[in-house]
Amino acid sequence: MVDLQEKTSIQKNRNDLVNIFFDFAIYKGLSFRVNASRRSWNLQGETYNTANSKAGSYTGMGSATIKNQNENEWTLDNILSYDNLFGKHHVSGTLIQSWNERNQHTNQMSGSYIPNDLLGIYGIEAAEKVISTVNASQRRLISTALRMQYDYASKYYVTLSGRRDGSSVFGAENKWGFFPAMALGWNLYREEFMESVEQLTNLKLRASYGSVGNEAISPYGSIASADQWDYYTSGRLSGYTPGSVLSNPKLKWETSTTLNLAVDFGFFNNRLSGTVEWYKTNTKDLLVDRSISSVTGYSTIKDNIGEIQNKGLEIQLEGTVVQSRNLNIQLGMTFSRNRNKILKLFGNLDGDGKEDDYPLNNWFIGQPISVYKKYETAGIWQENEVDQIAESAQPNTKPGDIKIVDRNGDGKLDDDDKILVSKFPKWNGSFNISATYRNVDFSMDIYTVQGITKYNPFLAEYDYGGNMRAVFNGIKVDYWTPENPTGNFPRPTTNGALEMGHIAYEDASYIRLQNLTIGYTLPTRWTSKARLSNLRIYFTGQNLLIFTDFQSYSPELAADQYPEACTITFGLQVGF
Repeated sequence: MVDLQEKTSIQKNRNDLVNIFFDFAIYKGLSFRVNASRRSWNLQGETYNTANSKAGSYTGMGSATIKNQNENEWTLDNILSYDNLFGKHHVSGTLIQSWNERNQHTNQMSGSYIPNDLLGIYGIEAAEKVISTVNASQRRLISTALRMQYDYASKYYVTLSGRRDGSSVFGAENKWGFFPAMALGWNLYREEFMESVEQLTNLKLRASYGSVGNEAISPYGSIASADQWDYYTSGRLSGYTPGSVLSNPKLKWETSTTLNLAVDFGFFNNRLSGTVEWYKTNTKDLLVDRSISSVTGYSTIKDNIGEIQNKGLEIQLEGTVVQSRNLNIQLGMTFSRNRNKILKLFGNLDGDGKEDDYPLNNWFIGQPISVYKKYETAGIWQENEVDQIAESAQPNTKPGDIKIVDRNGDGKLDDDDKILVSKFPKWNGSFNISATYRNVDFSMDIYTVQGITKYNPFLAEYDYGGNMRAVFNGIKVDYWTPENPTGNFPRPTTNGALEMGHIAYEDASYIRLQNLTIGYTLPTRWTSKARLSNLRIYFTGQNLLIFTDFQSYSPELAADQYPEACTITFGLQVGF
């Protein structure tokens, strides 16, 4: 919390967008559009850390950063469209050719060891150490896509599509990718045999199968970089050495192929409606920064490796509970559950015929792509367990230390004794209610994430107060002491990070009241006298409450991020 008082950060953003398009009617049902747009974005940022800030506590002096970033994006689309109806046959299609270019330029100056805080950001000229950085980047994407749709009597639907994309961010040998897709739909509600089901007002089955590509890497990610090194003799000399990232001319598109099955339904004149959707997505040629042995002279390489699978279920329900002249109440809920696991890594097999995992990156076959690997704990060693300590896999520990489970019983603690804990939630969902009673309106949105485990540095790391030597405030915990043998945290020691790091994992499930709105609309007999068509007074609160056992500023954000703001708004809506 110290940085809330001792750190100043100002950002100014400007975003301009210009869009021009021309439409041409060529023939019945056939049209052509040219669409051109330009977006420009500018960021100006100033940050100052006083000598009393967290950053200043290491040097006893202030530090400052000035940043200016400009970005512009050009897009040109040529779109040929066809749409026509032949009796009960509806045919449509779209052919698109698109060009996109994004340019970015950034310059930044950082100064440290500023002798006093009197001038704030303007004292950067007096900084003992000043570092200036300038960088620029460009990325281009060229796409061609064709989509054809057909439906018969609004009952049966078929969609076929394919697109070919070329991106400048990939290796010289694999700039292009092709991604086909197909979708089918069956509107059962319009079939004659469903007419006898009076309560049913909508029933549609949908299925799709297709691929999409991902180019979400930085420009020049496939080529090697150079690092600048400065040497000081009689003056300053600069040289360059190969960077830490190895080039990969074969880098290509990451491809996700999805099978999606869904049903849309509605009952009682759609007073109850919803969607149930199941999906399975296999993503191959993942774009990752793979760690490699430093004996090569490089530490990472941008690479396409392996395959992961995501399977999930999504449910959405909406219902009108009460519908009358004066009172209306509507409820809605969503439920989402996703499971992912690694199917392949490098394709190499070990002696057991299984693919090797890759502990350097914390990737394991059959496990989620993001996991914690940790020892399992079983409480705290007590003073009456000295004999058991001597015979355990922790013979050098003392009463008050953490008891670690020797899972394979071999008398030593190593990677084989560690367990994997997924970083992903078991499920998440939302609930919303909206109601009106006469002139009063009310709405509320609640969001929840359940079954998620997070590492809490406030319980273990020096920089966040989780160490007895830390100069920062930490979380008050129930330490074990000889006088307090029931404490659930190990005895206080100067190596708290090593000790508490085994148990600094907490359930980060939470329920958040995201939005609450209450409004009152004045009767028209009052507003009409003032020649107003509408006058509404309202209150809106965002992020008002959160219920969680996770001991941090937020269960969603990293420890060094500020907590989400609670916003309260009072407003007046006027219509003429």
